[in-house]
Amino acid sequence: MKGNKKSFLSCLAFIAFIVLAVLIALSGLSSLNIEIFGSTVLKVLETVKNVCILVVLGYLSFVFVKTSGKFLKIVFFVAVCVFVAGTIMAWL
Repeated sequence: MKGNKKSFLSCLAFIAFIVLAVLIALSGLSSLNIEIFGSTVLKVLETVKNVCILVVLGYLSFVFVKTSGKFLKIVFFVAVCVFVAGTIMAWL
């Protein structure tokens, strides 16, 4: 099972990396006033990137935090809530 988790996390990290590369390229084009995609497509790409990053970094952070004290666990869950709220607010 651990191999499946690692390959799943690696796949999500790869997807996040590719989407991030596309978003960086598109933001560079938008600074030149070249618009290729609409804002909805960019929001979808941002959401995919955020979800992938949340899963990968969230899992790896939780592995680190689960053996730590209560304070770090609280900080971890607050950070996850802020990340999720920020992703949801991008759609409002």
